[in-house]
Amino acid sequence: DETAKRGARDGLKRAVAGAKEQELRDALAKAQAAGLGGGELQEAKSLLEKEEKSSAARRRLSDATKRPQDHKELRGAIEAASGLGFPAEDADMAAAKSALADEEKKVKAKAGLAKAVAAKDAKLLRDAIKSGERAGLAFAELEGARKLLGEEDRKSAAKEALEDAVEGRQPE
Repeated sequence: DETAKRGARDGLKRAVAGAKEQELRDALAKAQAAGLGGGELQEAKSLLEKEEKSSAARRRLSDATKRPQDHKELRGAIEAASGLGFPAEDADMAAAKSALADEEKKVKAKAGLAKAVAAKDAKLLRDAIKSGERAGLAFAELEGARKLLGEEDRKSAAKEALEDAVEGRQPE
């Protein structure tokens, strides 16, 4: 019985030092089976709880990064991981922040496109299309603005031709 308790204590120490979820679970189960009390288990239980929260936050980051269009969830996942002490250079954290930044560029580009389409201004349309391309908007998201730009260019060319024709008929 004492040998089992000693082995369980050693297992707990190793598990706490390694701070890996499964090792902590296994060591806690062995310690409880060996009859160790709550005080001896507390550090491992606390560490296990922390590791479980970190794992859940990491899964949330990973899942949210796969669906960057859900800005609210992606921001929430980043904030939750940050609150748990994830460093900015953590790979999952960096990927999530990058995905959020890319998605925010797309949102901004879409807003610029909408403004340019509403204004029907060729220069604004050209600039908005370029911004949309740089932000990585899909072809379909830019198609309407491109068609409108073509129409506006045709109108402008027709207006210019008409003005040239009118100028050509005016007496000097």
